[in-house]
Amino acid sequence: MKRRSLTTVREESPPKSLCSDVTIYVMVTTTAVLSYVNSLNGDFVHDDIPAIVTNGDVVGSNSLKQLFLDDYWGMPMADANSHKSYRPLTTLSFRTYQMCRCRNVILKLRTSPKMKRRSLTTVREESPPKSLCSDVTIYVMVTTTAVLSYVNSLNGDFVHDDIPAIVTNGDVVGSNSLKQLFLDDYWGMPMADANSHKSYRPLTTLSF
Repeated sequence: MKRRSLTTVREESPPKSLCSDVTIYVMVTTTAVLSYVNSLNGDFVHDDIPAIVTNGDVVGSNSLKQLFLDDYWGMPMADANSHKSYRPLTTLSFRTYQMCRCRNVILKLRTSPKMKRRSLTTVREESPPKSLCSDVTIYVMVTTTAVLSYVNSLNGDFVHDDIPAIVTNGDVVGSNSLKQLFLDDYWGMPMADANSHKSYRPLTTLSF
């Protein structure tokens, strides 16, 4: 008696639901709005002013070489009064935005009829095969840039306002509730407090 062979049944994945996609977008948007709604009326305050508004490394009055020799506030790392907070890539991102006005460029590209026509008539071209050598070169360049950028801060420690922001901040060390974290400023003080810094960065605090 021959045994009948069983036919394999192909399982089809359920079709994507537009509703589920919309739900994800709504959740992400809601999280972003609820996280930063308290800072909508904010402006540069306290240490943000010397770090960005009057920082020569950001506004372009200092050379690019000097940017990598200065701390986050635009003071030379070798200076005895330096904050020793070394974030050159962050400062460089501020400077790039200041120079290029990226937001205006993006808006112009999006509203350009020429760009719209080009996007509709672009011919799909085959990309050349990836080379392992080129990938390794990119990784080496990125790693080298990171090391050279932050080598000056290897012997650093938490200083100045980093101590209340991280070391003694109840929202970071866990002595405050998660709900309180979203009600406090970057330094762990309630946003409603008159003495609050009004610097609201809950997602950064949450990452700490």
